[in-house]
Amino acid sequence: ATRETVQDDNVRTGVYVNVAQLRQSISESPPSVASPCSPSPFNEWEVHVDQDSGQEYYYHTATGRTTWESPFLDSPTDTQHSGRPYFYNAMSGETSWEPPEQQSPYPPLMDSLNRFPGDGLPPLPVEDYPPEDYPTDDIPDVSEDHLATQSPSFSNDTPPGWNLTVEPNGTWVFTNDNSPDQVQTVQNLEKAGILNKTKVCENGKKVRKNWTATWTVLREGVLTFHKDPKSTTAGNITNQIVPEFAVELKGATIGWASKDKSSKKNVLELKGKNGVEFLIQYDTDSIIHDWHKIILDAIRKLRSSQSKPAVTNSPSSSGETDPKKVRTKLMKLLMKRPTLEAVKEKGYFRENVFGCPLDTLCAHEKTTVPSFVEKCIKAVEKRGLDIDGLYRVSGNLAVIQKLRFKADHEELNLEDGQWEDVHVITGALKLFFRELPEPLFPYSHFEAFISAIRIPDYNTKLLRIYELVRSLPQANHDTMALLFEHLHRLIQYGEDNRMTVQNVAIVFGPTLLRPEKESSNIAMHMIFQNQIVEFILNEYERIFCSS
Repeated sequence: ATRETVQDDNVRTGVYVNVAQLRQSISESPPSVASPCSPSPFNEWEVHVDQDSGQEYYYHTATGRTTWESPFLDSPTDTQHSGRPYFYNAMSGETSWEPPEQQSPYPPLMDSLNRFPGDGLPPLPVEDYPPEDYPTDDIPDVSEDHLATQSPSFSNDTPPGWNLTVEPNGTWVFTNDNSPDQVQTVQNLEKAGILNKTKVCENGKKVRKNWTATWTVLREGVLTFHKDPKSTTAGNITNQIVPEFAVELKGATIGWASKDKSSKKNVLELKGKNGVEFLIQYDTDSIIHDWHKIILDAIRKLRSSQSKPAVTNSPSSSGETDPKKVRTKLMKLLMKRPTLEAVKEKGYFRENVFGCPLDTLCAHEKTTVPSFVEKCIKAVEKRGLDIDGLYRVSGNLAVIQKLRFKADHEELNLEDGQWEDVHVITGALKLFFRELPEPLFPYSHFEAFISAIRIPDYNTKLLRIYELVRSLPQANHDTMALLFEHLHRLIQYGEDNRMTVQNVAIVFGPTLLRPEKESSNIAMHMIFQNQIVEFILNEYERIFCSS
């Protein structure tokens, strides 16, 4: 009996051990094949940080579930028995509880899984945010219908004493409380772009045509011509905001110009009521036709508004300021504003030295040679013409730009210690001639000088170049005479400064002569440019000093 009891205990003990081993084997080995569960959409999971432990956890916005385990890992699946995720290799058929090494695209997330394996569920993500202790009463409740009907472009603010109604066709109508009259607002016609223009008549008198590209703006019934920003030099950036001309379209006419007005295509003729007349042109048909239509519409709008009887304000509203009248007064004030040229002529506006046309600069200074050129030549000769590499050695570019700024905006004193380097002064002088809008040898004379230097007979060549130099504008001739006199003295010290006639011609040839439009003959032109400067230097006495 005792043996049987022991045997029964052993049997029961054996059964108990077998069950434990069975459970352990079930928990330690994942199934070999299982159908993967449908994962939650990844875009509904959010990543948060536990404030106490600093551990990342994941929050599902749809279900409110939180978990330490990453839902973004590759190929995780849930077993049908235990509910634990395991990993299945589709290539080898192997399964594993642990993720494969270096195969997860989210290694920081894997570290977070192993860091707190059994600490329970993470907190809800609301703990990540600070408590909102500010009142929410002032926040308006905006409905979806209100957002759908709100206009993104126009403001419906109405002036005092006016009511706004919107007609079925979308037109805004303002009604005065004190008067049954209605004022219909029309959106201001606006257009801006680059056009070619020339003035052909001013105060009823014809003027010489000079086609230029201009930045054209149509606004509030006024067509304004500005300088083309592309043609503005670096030293004249502030000048582009000032309009050159303004034409009031009230009472103006526009139409297509006849062939006797201009041989160009797509030319519009704009006549203002004050006797001014412009020709406007652009090569692209669609652009110039669009301008013609918009300007014509603006003129018609102004004409129709002028034909309507004026609205008489009641005594009770006489104190109110009419925005339309204020705008009209401001536009008249702008129309009376003098042009940029008139301000410069009276001396109120200081013209820049660098980048200014030579004749304009000389006219402003009331001389035929710019004072900057005279100062530079005087300073260089005072320091000595025997300095090695004069006009060939480059000066400090930053100091040259500083000197340029001083020359443009202040009185320049080259005896100041900051300009002690003579190469800074020579570099600034070369920069001045290089930035002239039209070079010292004008574009109109370029081809003539090229033809003259190619004449084989020396005496005929000398006579032709002499005549061309004498035919230059006064400012160009006198400035050239002073510069070549200085360079002629420079080459007398050639043994010391190593600036021979050829070296000086190489330095100043492309600076003083250049074609208006670059062509394929640029290499040949450069040779001729140097030869012209060299020839004039060699024959300086006979070209400039002989009568």
